[in-house]
Amino acid sequence: MDSETEPHTALVVDDDSGTRTMLRLILELEGWRVLEAGDGREALAKLSRNGSGPDVVITDIEMPGMNGLEFAARLRERESRLPLLAVTRHPLKGADTDLFDQVLRKPVSVRALREWLTRH
Repeated sequence: MDSETEPHTALVVDDDSGTRTMLRLILELEGWRVLEAGDGREALAKLSRNGSGPDVVITDIEMPGMNGLEFAARLRERESRLPLLAVTRHPLKGADTDLFDQVLRKPVSVRALREWLTRH
């Protein structure tokens, strides 16, 4: 990434602080600025407060409160073109996968995450 340009911003949404930390560290090593949220409600609130918004969103699926599927559906209503990556321990089926640009299984491979970031 060019040092004279603003870093890209990623919003990481996961109820597990260890997963958020791991994703944040990987993203920061790649030159990204990272926002974090513990569930879908917190993520939507951060999106409302943050003027410019993130360049990509990475969300877990299984979270208390507002889960990743409900969050993704609400996000798609507001930002239909925002790149959205799901990270989950359990595979998604059917129409649920249509909400996301890609679904990666946990634990997330650094290589797979880098490849996704490069495409978006």
